Amino acid sequence: MSDKRGQAFTLEGVIGAMILLTAVLFALNSAVLLPSTGEAGNQAQLEQEAKDVMQVAADEGHLSQIARCYNTDEEEWFGHSGTATAPPNDTELQTLLDDTFGDRDRSYNLEIKYATDTKAERVVYQGASTRNGVTVSRTVTLYEDESLLRENGSGTSCADPDEELSTLSDDGDNYPVARGATSDDYIYNVVEVRLTIR
Repeated sequence: MSDKRGQAFTLEGVIGAMILLTAVLFALNSAVLLPSTGEAGNQAQLEQEAKDVMQVAADEGHLSQIARCYNTDEEEWFGHSGTATAPPNDTELQTLLDDTFGDRDRSYNLEIKYATDTKAERVVYQGASTRNGVTVSRTVTLYEDESLLRENGSGTSCADPDEELSTLSDDGDNYPVARGATSDDYIYNVVEVRLTIR
């Protein structure tokens, strides 16, 4: 009699374990991905893409170009005349940003920050950042023998050299990036270029 009761308890335990295991497997397979989880993944991917773009732009010299693309007569960044939303369409940085983010209806802002200024200078402004926007930045060294850039005759690019940075006065004349406090005669200043993708 006791053998039959022992077998019943054993059978009961095995069945209970199987039910518990089935419930655990069912719970794991029916886990729902919450929207916030997917959003975080998309944001991480967007941030990585923005970092990659900035890396390529830095390697190719596009960040230095945009930091020196300034109209000293009008005292504005080239292509940014109050309501303008983007630099010239055929600058390398614009092309790179459009190829990467334009097809997905992503807008962006570009800012330049340097040590002697407490706020960042807007180069391109396409709207306030959203909750799921990302911001990445890279530092760029500007050298004394590099030139400010001006628009060419057609007004569609900013590649023609203007005066060299070495010829500017210590306050930069009308160029907002003043000469930095550095002991290196070859370095004009170090700036931070910020890219915000919305």
